[in-house]
Formats: sequence, structure tokens, C-alpha cells
Amino acid sequence: MTTLTYTVKLATESGPAAPPAPRRARLLLEFKDPVNDAYRQTTLVLDADTPQRTWQIDVGAADAGQAFYSSVLDYEASEQVARPPVAFVGTQATVGGPADPVSVVALLEALDWAAVSSVRVAVGGASHTFSRERPHAWWFAVPAPGIVEWRADYAMTDGTTRSGAGVATQGVAVIPAPPVEVGFSIATADLDAFAVAAVALRVTGHDGVTRSAELGKTHPDATLSLPYAPPGQAWFAYDWTVTYTDGTPPWTAPARSSDGATSIVLGDFGRILLASDKIDFDVVGKVTLSWRYNNTPKSAELSRAQRSVLLRPDQDYDRAQPLIAGLSYVLSSGSTNLEGEAVPQGRFEVPYPLGTRLVRVFAPGLLATPPLYSAMKLTSVQTLELGAGWQLQNGLPSISLTPGAPTWETRVAAVDPERVALIFSGTATPAGGGRPKQIAETRSPFELTPAGPEIPLATVQVSAQSVDWERYARVEASLWTGSDAQRENEQTVSFDRNSADAWWAYLPAPGAYGPSFRWSATYYPADGASPLHKAPTAGDNPRLSLPPTVS
Repeated sequence: MTTLTYTVKLATESGPAAPPAPRRARLLLEFKDPVNDAYRQTTLVLDADTPQRTWQIDVGAADAGQAFYSSVLDYEASEQVARPPVAFVGTQATVGGPADPVSVVALLEALDWAAVSSVRVAVGGASHTFSRERPHAWWFAVPAPGIVEWRADYAMTDGTTRSGAGVATQGVAVIPAPPVEVGFSIATADLDAFAVAAVALRVTGHDGVTRSAELGKTHPDATLSLPYAPPGQAWFAYDWTVTYTDGTPPWTAPARSSDGATSIVLGDFGRILLASDKIDFDVVGKVTLSWRYNNTPKSAELSRAQRSVLLRPDQDYDRAQPLIAGLSYVLSSGSTNLEGEAVPQGRFEVPYPLGTRLVRVFAPGLLATPPLYSAMKLTSVQTLELGAGWQLQNGLPSISLTPGAPTWETRVAAVDPERVALIFSGTATPAGGGRPKQIAETRSPFELTPAGPEIPLATVQVSAQSVDWERYARVEASLWTGSDAQRENEQTVSFDRNSADAWWAYLPAPGAYGPSFRWSATYYPADGASPLHKAPTAGDNPRLSLPPTVS
């Protein structure tokens, strides 16, 4: 416990410049501690015989509460004056003086104590610190009535500080939530894209004050100081007016409330910009959006040459009605359609719900040693997505394969690239001459291996992806059939860190099923040391992955 001693005395000043001193004062002394829910009071009388008295009380905390005195003063001719409660300044007070103080109470608005650590409020030369534990009203005694200014310094929980100031009204200083810096901006690239001249921004804070700023090409951002709002209430509301460079009348965006963000990008300019940043124009020829306006068909096309299209209200669409556009994607010489897509105001990135698949064709019959065919020609080539029924590419040029160029590849787009298939037919010309043989129409997965008509080739895919390329600069792999001495159908392939997989093919013995071969490898260290040799090893897997190291 702490003992506090308060002293009160009767004023004795009088004269032509001051009112007469009171003859007597009846006092009500109070001590209020809302933090600890404590209250004390007593009554005292001061007169000529006893012009000074003290009051001692025991309290839990000296700085958690305040002492007040209210008085009834008796003057000459039985005149009585009642004075409202005034907070003690320190522990002493003079009652009935020529300049009796008046009280100003400081009240906090509802604060978000998760964001605010403390608030120090200064009034009339005195100060008090509010906190989550001590948010209650605090009284300040000021020398005389008049304009009373206050200042608040906010300590935020993130370590930053804020400041605010104001004037007390009728003895009450309402301390608002702290201000915070909120940034508003526009993308300068959008100004040209939307034909915007300037944007006039208006922001009304929780305090009712409207702040304004103008944004443009030379000043695309602005920072405004706005007060925090009590929890559960809108922090601020804002709208903006857009003026255009093409003579269109100005447009004002609908007002909207803040969501707590401290950085806001204004992206609605009263128009729609169809953008195609997500479209892969390597596999998409163009995208067409189709809709209706005033019962009239409307459309817009996006392509590699035309990456965006600006739509203007009352010319291309009705701003008051939702715009639903159908999308058609032209994929090389085929196409696919999607359901209608809702197009909002502002920048609209046209969706690209497709994936890209690399379609690769290679002919092991041309890779055999010696080659079984001198040429292959694949005709009626199409790509489609199995299950979806979407024809992705139609009428592709004929694919010609030779021993010198035994592979071909292209990229196609599909909703599910794993279901892409290639359909083809064609002919294969035997290496020793003779009439070309027909390759029947074939539906193959995306990675196709046309061996040739009725020839059961054995193929092995060789990969060097697992090699430790930090240690080795090059690796040579040799594959063969038969004994290590005879090395039939032998082929040697060289790899470095950038090499793709390679294929080896041979004509197996009658009745054999799948590959059966021998292989060895030579590793060339990156530091120039002597090559390291891996001894011959048997293999029967159609995919051979070279080990990271020799050992």
C-alpha cells in the first residue's frame, strides 16, 4: 500500500485586481482509481481559524488514480459559489483564488490495442499515458477557461510512432485513433492503355475529414495520413474521378470502404482492357472474345501482334450490365471454345486454361546400325486431346524423317497435356531399295516411335540426367549386342550437361522379346584428369540411366 497526503488551503488574496477571498469553504475530496476499482472520499471545512488542512489515504498504486476537490465558497454578504470538481495538480490546491483552475477531461476513442501500445496525451503542460491496462478517462486542471489544445503521441506495437493534435470542446478532449500512412497509386502503363489523363482521388477518414490528391503520369502515387478506426468500423471510404485523353466525359468510380490495406492500387478506370499476358502465342494463333451489346454481336481479337484491346462503355458494352464473353482459342489450324467468361471493369487478363505439350517423333528404324530404312514420310498428321474431343492441330505438313534427321517435334496446347495424342499414317522406304511400305493409321501417345511397318525393333532410351556434372565434363556410352569381342549393332553416344536423351535401336534375334544388350561408359573428369572407364555390363531395361559416377 502507498500513503498519499493531499493539502488544501483557503485563498487569502484580495484587492482591486482580484475578487475578495472567501470567508469559508466546504470541500468534498474524492480519490478515484478505476484501474483497481478503488474509491475514497471525505469532507473538510476551511475558514479563518483553519485555513489549511490535509487528507491522508492509503491506495494500491499512486499513479493509477486521481484526487479531485469540489467546493462551496462563502463570501461576504452571504454570497455562495459552488465550484465543480477539479483535479489536483500534484498534491496541493488553493481554493477560492483569483484564477481557479478548470478541468479538461481526456477520453480515448475505441482503439485497437493490438496495433497501439500506448498513448501519451499532453494538456496544459501536464501529461498522462494511456494503455490497454489504463484506458480510462483522465482529468487535467488548466489555469483558466479558453481554447485548450491537446497533443497525443502514439507508440505502435510494430515499433513505429504516430502523432496527433486537437482542441478540447466544452472541457472534453476526445483523443481519436492514431493516424497511419496509406499509399494510393496507379500503374503508369495503364494511363496510356486506358487513355487516362488524370485521376482525382478523394478519401474520407473515420474523423469525417475528406482528403484529396491528384494522380497522373508524372505523379502516379500519393500518401495520405488517416486515423485508425475503432475495431469493426470502416477505416475510410474513397472514390476517384477519371478524366480521359480521347474526349470521353469524366467518370467517377463507385465509393468503396477500406479493408485495412495500407497500399491501394487504383485499377478501375471506368473501362475494360482485354490483356493477353498469360497467353502462349507460340501455340495459340489468336483468341477471340464474343459478346452482345444492344442486341448487336461484338467481338475482339488478341494475338501476338495485338496484345490488348480497350473497350469503352456505351460504345462496346453497358457498364451497368455484366459483360459475359465467350472465348475461342485458335490453336495453329485447329481451335477450341470455352464457356462464357465474366469480364470485370478494369484490366482483364484473358485466361489461358491450357497447358503446352512437346510432341516428339523419332524413328528407331532410322537409328539402327545399319539403318533399316532410308526415309520415312508421315502424312495425315493430326494432334488431339483424348477424351475431350478437341482437335488441337489439323493438317500439319507431312513429316519427313531420314537417318540424318530421325526426329521431329512441335508444341501443342491442351486443357490436359497428358492426354495429347498424335494420329498419322505414312510410308517407309527400305534402305536396300524396293517399294515403300505403308504405315497404317496410328494413334500414338505424345512421344511416338514409329519403327516402320511390321518390324519389331528393340529400342533403348539412354539418359545422362543423373551424371554428376560438377565432376565430369563429358561421358561416352557404348551399347551393343552379342559378346564383348564381337560387339554387334554397336553404337556410341556422347553426352555433356546440356545433352538430351538419345535412342539406340536394333533388330533382335527371332523369338527374342524386348532389349537384351551390353553397355559400357567412359567418364571424362572436368579437371582434365585421365578418363575413367566403367566395365561392360549387361542390360535389359528399355531405359538406361547412366550412373552419377564410375564407381
